[in-house]
Amino acid sequence: MHARVSHILLSLLGPVYFGFLHSPYVVLVVWSAACAAIFFWSNRASLRHARQVAYTTYPVPLPYMAFFTVLLYVACFIGFLIVYSVLYFFVEWLT
Repeated sequence: MHARVSHILLSLLGPVYFGFLHSPYVVLVVWSAACAAIFFWSNRASLRHARQVAYTTYPVPLPYMAFFTVLLYVACFIGFLIVYSVLYFFVEWLT
């Protein structure tokens, strides 16, 4: 539990730092993609378990499974980008 909280807090430091330095917005996009990838990597065991349970319930072809995994990654990336953008623009507005 504490490890998850520290990951969240550390990931929120990026937009604050980039907003304080008035970095280009593309840096925030790369930061969001990296945080989404780290989130997926740290949760790979639970994602693997969910795929196995879904496959035993209803066998899904591999291309569909890959498509929905990419779709889930993109949704996670967009969610991070929205939250980080709000924080980035708020800090940029303050400084």
